[in-house]
Amino acid sequence: MFGPQVIPVRALRRPVIGVLMQKSTWKPGYYHLSANYVKALEGAGALVIPVRVGEGIDYYRKTIASINGLVIPGGSANFNDSTDIGEASKILYHLAEGLNDVGVHFPILGVCQGLQLLATISAGMNSVLSSCQGVGNIGLPLTFVGNFSESSLYRGASQTIIDILSSRPVTANFHKFCLNTETVETETALQVWNILSVNNDQNGTEFVSSMEHNAYPFVGVQFHPEKSLFSTSSVFRIENDYSSNIANRWFYDWIVQESWKNNNSFPLGELDKLVMQNYCPQFTVRPNWRWVSEDYFFKQSHNVTIVYRKKDHSEISTVSVLQLD
Repeated sequence: MFGPQVIPVRALRRPVIGVLMQKSTWKPGYYHLSANYVKALEGAGALVIPVRVGEGIDYYRKTIASINGLVIPGGSANFNDSTDIGEASKILYHLAEGLNDVGVHFPILGVCQGLQLLATISAGMNSVLSSCQGVGNIGLPLTFVGNFSESSLYRGASQTIIDILSSRPVTANFHKFCLNTETVETETALQVWNILSVNNDQNGTEFVSSMEHNAYPFVGVQFHPEKSLFSTSSVFRIENDYSSNIANRWFYDWIVQESWKNNNSFPLGELDKLVMQNYCPQFTVRPNWRWVSEDYFFKQSHNVTIVYRKKDHSEISTVSVLQLD
Protein backbone atom coordinates (compact mmCIF):
# COMPACT_ATOMS: atom_id res chain seq x y z
CA MET A 1 0.00 0.00 0.00
CA PHE A 2 1.36 3.36 -1.00
CA GLY A 3 1.53 6.15 1.55
CA PRO A 4 1.89 9.90 0.90
CA GLN A 5 5.10 10.84 -0.85
CA VAL A 6 7.42 13.16 1.02
CA ILE A 7 8.75 15.82 -1.36
CA PRO A 8 12.16 17.35 -0.51
CA VAL A 9 11.94 21.01 0.42
CA ARG A 10 14.27 21.98 -2.45
CA ALA A 11 11.85 20.40 -4.95
CA LEU A 12 9.10 22.78 -3.82
CA ARG A 13 10.80 25.89 -5.18
CA ARG A 14 12.80 27.10 -8.15
CA PRO A 15 15.38 29.90 -8.20
CA VAL A 16 13.96 33.27 -9.18
CA ILE A 17 16.17 35.33 -11.50
CA GLY A 18 15.55 39.02 -12.10
CA VAL A 19 16.29 40.46 -15.55
CA LEU A 20 16.63 44.21 -15.87
CA MET A 21 14.47 45.93 -18.44
CA GLN A 22 15.65 49.10 -20.21
CA LYS A 23 14.32 51.96 -22.26
CA SER A 24 13.36 50.87 -25.76
CA THR A 25 15.37 52.62 -28.46
CA TRP A 26 12.84 51.78 -31.16
CA LYS A 27 9.55 52.18 -29.24
CA PRO A 28 9.68 55.52 -27.35
CA GLY A 29 7.81 55.65 -24.08
CA TYR A 30 8.34 51.97 -23.34
CA TYR A 31 10.76 49.71 -21.55
CA HIS A 32 11.66 46.45 -23.21
CA LEU A 33 13.07 43.07 -22.26
CA SER A 34 14.10 40.46 -24.81
CA ALA A 35 12.21 37.18 -24.54
CA ASN A 36 15.45 35.31 -25.30
CA TYR A 37 16.71 35.88 -21.74
CA VAL A 38 13.46 34.58 -20.30
CA LYS A 39 13.53 31.46 -22.47
CA ALA A 40 17.17 30.73 -21.63
CA LEU A 41 16.66 31.08 -17.89
CA GLU A 42 13.41 29.14 -17.80
CA GLY A 43 15.06 26.43 -19.89
CA ALA A 44 17.75 26.20 -17.21
CA GLY A 45 15.14 25.73 -14.50
CA ALA A 46 14.50 29.22 -13.12
CA LEU A 47 11.50 31.45 -12.73
CA VAL A 48 12.02 34.95 -14.14
CA ILE A 49 10.74 38.37 -13.12
CA PRO A 50 11.30 41.73 -14.83
CA VAL A 51 13.24 44.27 -12.76
CA ARG A 52 12.20 47.86 -13.28
CA VAL A 53 14.53 50.79 -13.87
CA GLY A 54 14.19 54.36 -12.62
CA GLU A 55 13.01 53.23 -9.17
CA GLY A 56 14.07 54.27 -5.69
CA ILE A 57 16.46 52.43 -3.42
CA ASP A 58 13.67 50.80 -1.39
CA TYR A 59 12.37 48.98 -4.48
CA TYR A 60 15.83 47.60 -5.27
CA ARG A 61 16.48 46.57 -1.67
CA LYS A 62 13.22 44.65 -1.57
CA THR A 63 13.85 43.09 -4.98
CA ILE A 64 17.39 41.88 -4.34
CA ALA A 65 16.36 40.45 -0.96
CA SER A 66 13.70 38.38 -2.74
CA ILE A 67 15.33 37.14 -5.97
CA ASN A 68 18.14 34.59 -6.13
CA GLY A 69 20.19 36.04 -8.98
CA LEU A 70 20.32 38.89 -11.50
CA VAL A 71 20.94 39.17 -15.25
CA ILE A 72 22.06 42.50 -16.71
CA PRO A 73 21.16 42.14 -20.39
CA GLY A 74 22.58 43.45 -23.64
CA GLY A 75 21.43 46.66 -25.29
CA SER A 76 22.61 50.14 -26.19
CA ALA A 77 21.63 52.30 -23.23
CA ASN A 78 23.09 55.58 -22.03
CA PHE A 79 24.85 54.48 -18.85
CA ASN A 80 24.58 57.98 -17.37
CA ASP A 81 20.79 58.17 -17.66
CA SER A 82 19.58 58.02 -14.05
CA THR A 83 16.23 56.61 -15.19
CA ASP A 84 17.61 53.70 -17.22
CA ILE A 85 19.53 50.46 -16.81
CA GLY A 86 22.89 52.03 -15.93
CA GLU A 87 21.72 53.55 -12.66
CA ALA A 88 19.61 50.53 -11.73
CA SER A 89 22.55 48.19 -12.41
CA LYS A 90 24.84 50.31 -10.26
CA ILE A 91 22.45 50.23 -7.31
CA LEU A 92 21.85 46.49 -7.59
CA TYR A 93 25.56 45.76 -8.05
CA HIS A 94 26.42 47.47 -4.77
CA LEU A 95 23.49 45.87 -2.97
CA ALA A 96 24.68 42.47 -4.25
CA GLU A 97 28.17 43.23 -2.94
CA GLY A 98 26.62 43.88 0.45
CA LEU A 99 24.69 40.62 0.42
CA ASN A 100 27.79 38.61 -0.46
CA ASP A 101 29.78 40.40 2.22
CA VAL A 102 27.38 39.11 4.90
CA GLY A 103 27.41 35.56 3.55
CA VAL A 104 24.46 35.55 1.12
CA HIS A 105 25.74 34.02 -2.13
CA PHE A 106 24.15 36.26 -4.76
CA PRO A 107 25.24 35.87 -8.42
CA ILE A 108 25.12 38.35 -11.30
CA LEU A 109 25.51 37.55 -14.99
CA GLY A 110 26.21 40.50 -17.31
CA VAL A 111 25.66 39.86 -21.03
CA CYS A 112 27.30 42.10 -23.69
CA GLN A 113 26.21 45.53 -22.45
CA GLY A 114 25.97 43.81 -19.06
CA LEU A 115 29.70 43.00 -19.06
CA GLN A 116 30.40 46.59 -20.04
CA LEU A 117 28.24 47.86 -17.19
CA LEU A 118 29.96 45.61 -14.66
CA ALA A 119 33.31 47.10 -15.66
CA THR A 120 31.99 50.66 -15.76
CA ILE A 121 30.41 50.35 -12.30
CA SER A 122 33.67 48.95 -10.92
CA ALA A 123 35.44 52.03 -12.29
CA GLY A 124 33.04 54.41 -10.53
CA MET A 125 30.95 54.95 -13.69
CA ASN A 126 34.00 56.35 -15.48
CA SER A 127 34.42 55.44 -19.14
CA VAL A 128 36.56 52.32 -19.61
CA LEU A 129 35.23 51.14 -22.98
CA SER A 130 36.74 51.48 -26.44
CA SER A 131 35.26 51.29 -29.92
CA CYS A 132 35.79 48.01 -31.71
CA GLN A 133 35.35 47.07 -35.35
CA GLY A 134 33.79 44.18 -37.21
CA VAL A 135 32.10 42.44 -34.28
CA GLY A 136 28.54 43.59 -34.95
CA ASN A 137 27.23 40.23 -36.18
CA ILE A 138 29.85 37.54 -36.02
CA GLY A 139 30.53 34.22 -34.32
CA LEU A 140 33.89 33.75 -32.62
CA PRO A 141 35.65 30.91 -30.79
CA LEU A 142 36.90 31.87 -27.33
CA THR A 143 40.60 32.09 -26.57
CA PHE A 144 40.84 30.96 -22.96
CA VAL A 145 43.55 32.54 -20.83
CA GLY A 146 45.11 32.18 -17.40
CA ASN A 147 43.54 29.84 -14.89
CA PHE A 148 40.14 29.92 -16.57
CA SER A 149 39.48 26.26 -15.72
CA GLU A 150 39.63 27.11 -12.01
CA SER A 151 37.02 29.87 -12.29
CA SER A 152 33.52 29.60 -10.94
CA LEU A 153 32.19 30.07 -14.47
CA TYR A 154 34.12 27.34 -16.26
CA ARG A 155 35.23 24.78 -13.69
CA GLY A 156 31.85 23.03 -13.80
CA ALA A 157 31.67 22.98 -17.60
CA SER A 158 32.37 19.68 -19.31
CA GLN A 159 35.41 19.26 -21.53
CA THR A 160 33.00 18.96 -24.45
CA ILE A 161 31.64 22.45 -23.74
CA ILE A 162 35.14 23.92 -23.40
CA ASP A 163 36.24 22.27 -26.65
CA ILE A 164 33.24 23.65 -28.56
CA LEU A 165 33.69 27.16 -27.18
CA SER A 166 37.39 27.22 -27.97
CA SER A 167 37.36 25.60 -31.42
CA ARG A 168 34.16 26.77 -33.14
CA PRO A 169 32.71 30.26 -33.86
CA VAL A 170 29.63 29.73 -31.69
CA THR A 171 29.67 32.84 -29.48
CA ALA A 172 27.36 35.52 -30.90
CA ASN A 173 29.02 38.95 -30.91
CA PHE A 174 26.85 42.03 -31.51
CA HIS A 175 28.69 45.00 -30.06
CA LYS A 176 30.29 48.30 -31.05
CA PHE A 177 32.23 48.77 -27.83
CA CYS A 178 34.73 46.55 -26.07
CA LEU A 179 36.54 46.29 -22.78
CA ASN A 180 40.14 46.00 -23.96
CA THR A 181 42.41 43.64 -22.06
CA GLU A 182 45.04 46.38 -21.80
CA THR A 183 42.52 48.60 -20.00
CA VAL A 184 41.78 45.90 -17.42
CA GLU A 185 45.48 45.32 -16.86
CA THR A 186 46.31 49.01 -16.39
CA GLU A 187 43.26 50.43 -14.59
CA THR A 188 43.55 49.71 -10.87
CA ALA A 189 39.77 49.77 -10.34
CA LEU A 190 39.32 46.99 -12.90
CA GLN A 191 41.80 44.60 -11.40
CA VAL A 192 39.03 43.06 -9.31
CA TRP A 193 38.18 41.23 -12.56
CA ASN A 194 39.91 38.05 -13.68
CA ILE A 195 40.02 37.74 -17.47
CA LEU A 196 38.94 34.25 -18.49
CA SER A 197 38.86 34.56 -22.29
CA VAL A 198 39.70 37.09 -25.00
CA ASN A 199 38.97 37.77 -28.65
CA ASN A 200 40.15 40.22 -31.30
CA ASP A 201 38.19 42.65 -33.45
CA GLN A 202 38.91 42.99 -37.18
CA ASN A 203 41.75 45.43 -36.46
CA GLY A 204 43.45 42.96 -34.12
CA THR A 205 42.53 44.79 -30.91
CA GLU A 206 42.22 42.29 -28.08
CA PHE A 207 39.12 42.56 -25.89
CA VAL A 208 37.70 40.68 -22.93
CA SER A 209 35.09 38.10 -23.92
CA SER A 210 34.48 36.63 -20.46
CA MET A 211 35.53 37.70 -16.98
CA GLU A 212 34.81 36.96 -13.34
CA HIS A 213 35.05 39.02 -10.16
CA ASN A 214 37.81 37.88 -7.83
CA ALA A 215 35.67 38.18 -4.68
CA TYR A 216 32.03 37.82 -5.71
CA PRO A 217 30.02 35.46 -7.96
CA PHE A 218 29.75 38.13 -10.67
CA VAL A 219 30.45 37.15 -14.28
CA GLY A 220 30.43 39.08 -17.54
CA VAL A 221 30.38 37.73 -21.10
CA GLN A 222 30.74 40.03 -24.11
CA PHE A 223 28.76 37.69 -26.36
CA HIS A 224 25.09 36.65 -26.37
CA PRO A 225 24.59 32.96 -25.46
CA GLU A 226 20.81 33.38 -25.69
CA LYS A 227 20.96 34.59 -29.30
CA SER A 228 22.62 31.39 -30.43
CA LEU A 229 19.84 29.45 -28.71
CA PHE A 230 16.76 31.39 -29.76
CA SER A 231 17.36 34.04 -32.45
CA THR A 232 15.95 33.05 -35.84
CA SER A 233 16.52 36.16 -37.96
CA SER A 234 17.67 35.65 -41.54
CA VAL A 235 20.51 38.14 -40.97
CA PHE A 236 21.90 36.14 -38.07
CA ARG A 237 25.42 34.95 -39.05
CA ILE A 238 26.28 32.65 -36.17
CA GLU A 239 26.62 28.86 -36.27
CA ASN A 240 23.58 27.25 -34.70
CA ASP A 241 23.44 23.49 -34.23
CA TYR A 242 23.25 20.94 -31.45
CA SER A 243 26.85 21.49 -30.30
CA SER A 244 26.40 25.26 -30.31
CA ASN A 245 23.28 24.93 -28.19
CA ILE A 246 25.02 22.70 -25.66
CA ALA A 247 27.85 25.19 -25.25
CA ASN A 248 25.77 28.36 -25.09
CA ARG A 249 23.20 27.15 -22.63
CA TRP A 250 26.02 26.57 -20.12
CA PHE A 251 26.12 30.27 -19.20
CA TYR A 252 22.48 30.29 -18.09
CA ASP A 253 22.91 26.91 -16.41
CA TRP A 254 25.74 28.55 -14.47
CA ILE A 255 23.71 31.40 -13.01
CA VAL A 256 20.80 29.13 -12.15
CA GLN A 257 23.16 26.72 -10.36
CA GLU A 258 24.71 29.63 -8.45
CA SER A 259 21.26 30.98 -7.57
CA TRP A 260 20.43 27.78 -5.69
CA LYS A 261 23.08 28.81 -3.15
CA ASN A 262 20.94 31.45 -1.41
CA ASN A 263 17.55 31.24 0.26
CA ASN A 264 16.10 34.63 -0.74
CA SER A 265 12.35 34.48 -1.29
CA PHE A 266 9.29 36.64 -1.84
CA PRO A 267 6.59 37.24 0.79
CA LEU A 268 3.60 34.93 0.51
CA GLY A 269 1.50 35.66 -2.58
CA GLU A 270 3.80 38.13 -4.33
CA LEU A 271 5.78 35.97 -6.75
CA ASP A 272 2.80 34.64 -8.69
CA LYS A 273 1.90 38.16 -9.79
CA LEU A 274 5.44 39.10 -10.81
CA VAL A 275 6.74 36.17 -12.87
CA MET A 276 6.96 36.48 -16.66
CA GLN A 277 4.01 34.11 -17.14
CA ASN A 278 1.83 37.16 -16.42
CA TYR A 279 3.07 38.87 -19.58
CA CYS A 280 3.03 38.15 -23.30
CA PRO A 281 5.97 38.88 -25.64
CA GLN A 282 5.41 40.59 -28.96
CA PHE A 283 6.86 39.57 -32.31
CA THR A 284 8.99 42.57 -33.29
CA VAL A 285 10.53 43.72 -36.56
CA ARG A 286 13.00 46.43 -35.69
CA PRO A 287 13.00 49.39 -38.11
CA ASN A 288 15.85 49.46 -40.65
CA TRP A 289 17.49 46.42 -39.08
CA ARG A 290 15.93 43.56 -41.05
CA TRP A 291 15.92 41.98 -37.60
CA VAL A 292 13.09 40.09 -35.96
CA SER A 293 12.76 39.20 -32.30
CA GLU A 294 10.37 38.56 -29.46
CA ASP A 295 10.24 41.27 -26.83
CA TYR A 296 8.23 42.25 -23.78
CA PHE A 297 7.20 45.91 -23.73
CA PHE A 298 6.18 47.81 -20.61
CA LYS A 299 4.79 51.33 -20.58
CA GLN A 300 7.02 53.71 -18.68
CA SER A 301 5.57 54.85 -15.34
CA HIS A 302 2.45 52.75 -15.78
CA ASN A 303 1.97 50.50 -12.75
CA VAL A 304 -1.00 49.08 -10.89
CA THR A 305 -1.09 48.08 -7.25
CA ILE A 306 -2.39 44.66 -6.25
CA VAL A 307 -3.43 44.20 -2.62
CA TYR A 308 -3.62 40.66 -1.28
CA ARG A 309 -6.23 40.19 1.46
CA LYS A 310 -7.38 37.40 3.73
CA LYS A 311 -11.03 36.33 3.88
CA ASP A 312 -11.62 38.82 6.69
CA HIS A 313 -10.32 41.54 4.29
CA SER A 314 -7.21 42.25 6.35
CA GLU A 315 -4.23 43.07 4.16
CA ILE A 316 -1.48 40.48 3.60
CA SER A 317 0.81 42.39 1.22
CA THR A 318 0.86 44.94 -1.58
CA VAL A 319 2.62 44.50 -4.93
CA SER A 320 3.22 47.04 -7.69
CA VAL A 321 2.96 45.36 -11.12
CA LEU A 322 3.99 46.75 -14.48
CA GLN A 323 1.39 46.66 -17.21
CA LEU A 324 2.12 45.60 -20.77
CA ASP A 325 1.16 47.61 -23.82
